[in-house]
Amino acid sequence: MPRTGPQPIPPQHTGPQPIQPHSGPQPVQPHSGSQPVQPHTGPQPVQPRTGPQPVQPRVPRPATGPQPVQPGPAAPGPSTPDKSGAAKKSDVDKPAGRRGPGLLRLAARACLPALTVDVDRHRADRRILTGAGLSASIAVLGVGDAAARGHVSALVAHALAAYQGSRVLAFDADTRSGALRSRLTESTQDSLNPVLAGLGVRQRGPRPDQPPTHRWARSRLTPGSEIALIAADPASPGPELGGGEYGFALPSLRRWWPLIVTDLPAPSAGGATERGVVDADRVVLVADQDSADPAMLRQAWQWLSGLLGAQRAAERVLVAEPARGNRAKPHHRGLVGDNVEIVPVPGMPASAPSGPVLTSATEPSVAAAQHVAARCLAPVADAAAVAGSDA
Repeated sequence: MPRTGPQPIPPQHTGPQPIQPHSGPQPVQPHSGSQPVQPHTGPQPVQPRTGPQPVQPRVPRPATGPQPVQPGPAAPGPSTPDKSGAAKKSDVDKPAGRRGPGLLRLAARACLPALTVDVDRHRADRRILTGAGLSASIAVLGVGDAAARGHVSALVAHALAAYQGSRVLAFDADTRSGALRSRLTESTQDSLNPVLAGLGVRQRGPRPDQPPTHRWARSRLTPGSEIALIAADPASPGPELGGGEYGFALPSLRRWWPLIVTDLPAPSAGGATERGVVDADRVVLVADQDSADPAMLRQAWQWLSGLLGAQRAAERVLVAEPARGNRAKPHHRGLVGDNVEIVPVPGMPASAPSGPVLTSATEPSVAAAQHVAARCLAPVADAAAVAGSDA
């Protein structure tokens, strides 16, 4: 029985088990309790230094916030109330991201009025020139030297082709000077007689076996021009283009080229000039380069008024005169009708130049020709807009 006594002894041998708490370095593990030491990274509460975030709403979010401040400078402005005494809502009251160009445009007009007028005019011209379905015959008539007339005709044709492309035809009806042809191409190939013969207007030249088509007519054009061109050979121009021939050919050509710019001889030359003016939708009267003889312009205007009537002449005729400086004012106002529009065109040549017109034309002259082209198409564009609204 006493052998059972030693049974309490084994628990003593297990006594080393309390020695296991020497693993008590586990309380040393609370050195990981350096987590409270981590508050040394406590700059995290300092992170609210990025607290400028509450400042951010001052700019984009509460757009109404700055509004009570903005009316302050608006108060002294005398232009805020209208005539009735009611206060207008100024652009200053609008959110910064939604302000329109009105305020900037007003500031630009105050600083550079001439520049803003040119920009507005260019936009208006572009709206007209990019219109769809435009069809018009523009006759260019010269006073004095043919060089200025051919220069303006070529620029107007280029201005139209820049927006209407292959729908534009340049027609050189002055077979003697060839002023328009010389400003569009260096080729002297005759296209006037073959086209007129193909249309059955003139017997000179071969006639097609079948009715002429647009493809056939394009194959007979004078080469070397960026714009479709009908012109005579200056070496052997053949008979002068008559009024009946031009009047018969024009409707056929307009089926293929809705926009035609015709360079006509001077009124004293006769030929197709009278018929070309009568059949034209708009007439561009080009003044002489140096304007040394104003009587010539007055006589040309009187001739147009007698041919078209004073009212129709005032509606159809536009005067292009050489500009004295890029922003010259018209100086032929007293020589034509009071309601006739006069456009100064810089860079008109004093003598007949050679080569493509765009190689020697200045930017102001190209812009002026674009305005001339747009003013010529303005009545057509307005009529097309009215017809579209009625439909």
